Amino acid sequence: MAKISKTIQSLCVVSTDDDDELSDSDAVQMDQAFIDSLLLGSGELTDKPKKERKDALRATQWTEASAAFEVGGTAYAGMTNALAHHVAELRGFCQSALLTFLYLMPKSMWVMINAETNRYALHQVDRRARVLHAKQRDRRTETAKQIKRRLKLKNT
Repeated sequence: MAKISKTIQSLCVVSTDDDDELSDSDAVQMDQAFIDSLLLGSGELTDKPKKERKDALRATQWTEASAAFEVGGTAYAGMTNALAHHVAELRGFCQSALLTFLYLMPKSMWVMINAETNRYALHQVDRRARVLHAKQRDRRTETAKQIKRRLKLKNT
């Protein structure tokens, strides 16, 4: 306890407006001293550890917030002056959640989905042609080669 309090007191010198900066090494020591003060007597239920923790925290000598910070100002002034309205295009899609989602997707994603879908379909042509050829009846039979050609034309 005494070590922590001394560390905190040596680091917590009340600063003036000219001396507001804290060096990196002091900041690290300050952070560690603050954490150590929070952990004082954390497992005990007696009043002594609680008092030690309070004393260690008081030794940090927290000051009021700096007057240099703006209080009560509006962030991004002018951004909230106009009311938000739905775009007429989007109102047409509001009945379907899927259409609304697809409307908001960027064009690059549409292009990528289209390319991947076409690539997948072309990879599956051989397998689909074999399955379709096996399911054909005796009347009108296409060869597997003809089915592949038809499927490739359909996917391009």
